[in-house]
Amino acid sequence: MSVGDQPLRRRSNDILSSDVHKHIQGFIGFFGAEALSKAQSDLDKTLLHHGRCYHMWMQQVHPWLFALRLYSKIIQGHVRAWPKEIQLLAGDAFMILSLANKMPEPVREKYRKDLLTMQHSDFIFEIHAAWHYYLQGYDVVWYPLSHVKSTEFRIRGGGIDFDVECRRFSLDAGHRIKMGAMADVCDMMDSVLQQYKYWGEITVVFTEDIRFKTTQARQWKQAFQHAVTSGETQLQLNDGPLLTLKLESSPSSSYATEELPRIVTDSEATWILSRVDSSLCFDPVVFRCQGVRKNLVELQEYIYKTLRSKIRTQLSGSRAGVLYVRFTGIKDPKIFKESERVQEVKDKLFSHDHLAAMVFLCDEDSEIDGGAVVHSFPSILYRNRRTSHQAVARANHVGKHVN
Repeated sequence: MSVGDQPLRRRSNDILSSDVHKHIQGFIGFFGAEALSKAQSDLDKTLLHHGRCYHMWMQQVHPWLFALRLYSKIIQGHVRAWPKEIQLLAGDAFMILSLANKMPEPVREKYRKDLLTMQHSDFIFEIHAAWHYYLQGYDVVWYPLSHVKSTEFRIRGGGIDFDVECRRFSLDAGHRIKMGAMADVCDMMDSVLQQYKYWGEITVVFTEDIRFKTTQARQWKQAFQHAVTSGETQLQLNDGPLLTLKLESSPSSSYATEELPRIVTDSEATWILSRVDSSLCFDPVVFRCQGVRKNLVELQEYIYKTLRSKIRTQLSGSRAGVLYVRFTGIKDPKIFKESERVQEVKDKLFSHDHLAAMVFLCDEDSEIDGGAVVHSFPSILYRNRRTSHQAVARANHVGKHVN
């Protein structure tokens, strides 16, 4: 019996509390203490020159580094219960170490480097996709590195055999707005709001290729200070973003920490900041960051051309292929179902016979479920009814990614 014909046997995903330390030590061993120490040092240097928004962004970019700092503090004392951040780290460690066993050494080395870079989200997305199939009992075959373009990995088992290609788009797809520059602009405004004791909401519409230069920042800060103190509701910063201000003077109502996200009424809030007094928060500031987006026709064409290129150059026509597409900044997959343009993109892409299915995924939501860490990606699955690989199209390509 070939590997592809072997029946599926679901793999265990349980993590005992007593095994958390073991998994994290294995994680440290996989990346190397020296590499992690350098990454921590680089992070410290970066945080030294930035504010609260930038700090929050870096927590999203490098969640493991922050979790390792907490872990180092915890193990110095008596551990009664592992906090969520440490459980998530242990879960990721278990996932990565399990998958790395079958990786060629050059691929392992690539992930050791890539997962500690600013592009962490792109590469952990590939790991999560592979983990979904691994837990079902499939054999995950990682392609060796070469000059020839190929998919990330191949899935075999249960009588089917197919390639998987992953692609991530941001909400402002196709635009070159640097998140670091966005955070720095918001930190500049936050420093003014704290100084003059204002709170509320600011919508920030960024132009393309924005840079946050020191000399320019001084001018922007002075203009923003004047707008705040004079009660202006809109401000166009010179060669910078357009600001819409809805501010009130301190004090605000008091909020418990868990209440802060509830004051946001839509998905455009990039950061929520607040002052803290003991267990209460007050004077919240919501920054709603946007880019000057392509219109719907331009966005549709950009996504279609990018995915079409992936299908033609990455997915080999010699076997079935499945495309995983993640859209960061989108939380509800209903937007895919209701968009006629998304349906048009899907129909055109499915003209490629070897593309058996596509999965469109939203932002990740992690939670603790018993002894497991659950990575949930709200998603929608499209199966190609015209493909000659119907067995692959019917396979389970969506679900909770559990470790």
